[in-house]
Amino acid sequence: MGIPRRTFLQHAVAGVGAAFAGSKLGAAEKPERFRFDPYEMVPLGKTGLKVSRVGFGTGMRGGMRQSNQTRLGERNFDALLKHCYDQGIRLFDLADTYGSHTHFARAMKSVSREKYVITTKIWLHRGGLPGWIPFWQEVAGRAAYQEALAAVEPIAPPGDTTVYSDLGFMMLGFLVEEVGGAGLDEFLRERLFAPLGMGDSGFNPDSSLWPRVAPTEVDTVYRFTHVHGVVHDENAFALGGVAGHAGLFSSARDLAVFAQMMLDGGTLARCPALGAACAGGAGPVKLVEPATIAAFTARQDAASRRALGWDTPNGGSSGGDYLSYSAFGHTGFTGTSIWMDPELDVFVVLLTTRVNPTRENQKHIPLRRALHDAVAQAISDVAIQRRAAAPNP
Repeated sequence: MGIPRRTFLQHAVAGVGAAFAGSKLGAAEKPERFRFDPYEMVPLGKTGLKVSRVGFGTGMRGGMRQSNQTRLGERNFDALLKHCYDQGIRLFDLADTYGSHTHFARAMKSVSREKYVITTKIWLHRGGLPGWIPFWQEVAGRAAYQEALAAVEPIAPPGDTTVYSDLGFMMLGFLVEEVGGAGLDEFLRERLFAPLGMGDSGFNPDSSLWPRVAPTEVDTVYRFTHVHGVVHDENAFALGGVAGHAGLFSSARDLAVFAQMMLDGGTLARCPALGAACAGGAGPVKLVEPATIAAFTARQDAASRRALGWDTPNGGSSGGDYLSYSAFGHTGFTGTSIWMDPELDVFVVLLTTRVNPTRENQKHIPLRRALHDAVAQAISDVAIQRRAAAPNP
């Protein structure tokens, strides 16, 4: 008789975490003045149940324990921009309709010589935009960033080349604000966080929450401090902490709720089981249609592994070698990741701070793969096999 799934998953994750957490920022690698241990939080869910929630490391800062809250990237748009996708609205048309006399309009028009860049190209990172520009060295604030984005020259025709672009998601953040008629932080709070009871999620956490926020990098070029309680990304910081590409803080519990909603096709029916205090009571909360979730999370074509805003498994995927081809996920620069697999009915959230004290640390890359392989191989109610060659969409 095999080991019960709950016990096996906990042991598998604990083994992987112990192996990597102790070596991630070893004592010999840390300057004496930085006494920070790595901290990881790994919530797992299988078949609608929270199977495990394991933490590693002490994460002490000035005698204050750091908890399981850290930055995540652009995942927030994948469901919330469904209106643009469902209606086939074009960025150029949106600029004319919602901001014909704004910097936003010029920014949208600037990304295409043909004026036909639809939102899917931005979601797929095929908008022809550069991956990253250090705007923070010269500008700050929303208006200044819109002006800077409007002046960006494309590096390729839209649709030709996949280049992961922070700039594209900055534009999508402005798009949400233009169409939604509210700041991105307010829009997400009202449309996503409050309905799902995600009380730990948002931008610019209040200083009262900083004891729960993991510190990130020792910044020696911009802020000249050990970054803590504010977004790590420099461009997002210069934008005031609220941006389309970075700046979102969350917790293991909140992300477990979000992941279950995605696996359930846009509806959360298990608020009490997950411990969420959902707005409107404990009944089912429906955010989007299952078809919209499916459209956003499916690999779009054979030219790239990208879905709309999401990543899908490939040979060197952060999701390892055993998640199915229906899986989708995303990573964060600071070391975070989230993967959901509808076929295996499992989600895995990894919250860690690999940039503490420096972004030169790359040990999170094998950690992610080993973690997801251990979780997948621990599942016993379906046959688990290493993925073969990628199928055509």
